[in-house]
Amino acid sequence: MNLVANKCSTANASNSIPVIDFQPFLTGDYSSQKAVAAKLERAMQDVGCFYLSNTSVSLTAVAQVFTLCKYFFALPSSEKEQLLIPPDGSYHGYIVKRADGKITSEKLSITQENLQSPSVGVRDQRSQWFEEHPQFCNSLSQAYGSFQDTMDSIFLALAIALDAPENYFKDLHSQRNDSMLLHHYPPLAPTQESVPMRNTEHIDYGSLSFLFQDEVGGLEVYTQTGNWVAVQPIQNTPLIVLGNVMSRWTNDKYPGTMHRVSLATARNTTRERYSFGLFPAPDENAEITCLESCLAPNEKPKYPPILTHEYYSQGFEAKLKQQKQLD
Repeated sequence: MNLVANKCSTANASNSIPVIDFQPFLTGDYSSQKAVAAKLERAMQDVGCFYLSNTSVSLTAVAQVFTLCKYFFALPSSEKEQLLIPPDGSYHGYIVKRADGKITSEKLSITQENLQSPSVGVRDQRSQWFEEHPQFCNSLSQAYGSFQDTMDSIFLALAIALDAPENYFKDLHSQRNDSMLLHHYPPLAPTQESVPMRNTEHIDYGSLSFLFQDEVGGLEVYTQTGNWVAVQPIQNTPLIVLGNVMSRWTNDKYPGTMHRVSLATARNTTRERYSFGLFPAPDENAEITCLESCLAPNEKPKYPPILTHEYYSQGFEAKLKQQKQLD
């Protein structure tokens, strides 16, 4: 049973997600940075996510990634399936879902390592695909770097917001273990329009999610007030969503944000939808532990300290177990 969807099955059409101007943090003095950090904290507390405008992200880079999305997902299935994720614990590659023999959604999860060192960390046929598409890899890698620079600034702002050492989050992400996810939802046939969700509700596993969607829309978030809210697309403006690691850092003061992709409107069922996101993960041997500043007097952490690789391994095992139960 879908308990969250039953609680509020229709998203609120009004957009209550705050849009935070990040420019004063990038160019202002410390008092300006503190003011922006305070807005981030209120957004995390009141909503669980926020738009971030006037970042250092290149508008050209955003457009470039959408172009690469369209290029990749237009390739023949036989070629895309060279990048299929093998059932061996690998997180990255091509994932496709079908219904009645037709693709309902497809995505490509990729790392900077895949793009810059194609033969490292991937299986043979995936390595070969990346090596045979240097222009795709180079273009996506350039955009990747732009997004990572902005994410570093966001981590600095979050450290100020949570009264942590200034470089606390940035240092925990020094290995650049981020992944990028390109996503495509093909148009639905009339017989498929009864499908309630294009992507069911979930909380992302990492630190934060840095999301862009095209004008078709459909993304919805479950706010801290217990309501589904439609995320209206704002061109070149990312949505920042909290991941499960943030729950552990803050002792559930700022829990991970549930979100989903709905059909939005009947008009949009006949349109393709593209989106992409950057998903930073802490360094492999970094300790994920509760911040002292997030504990009230005499309060104890809800989660024991855990190393990143252990945390992800447990999550993958739980996912495999869940999949076996569904099968």
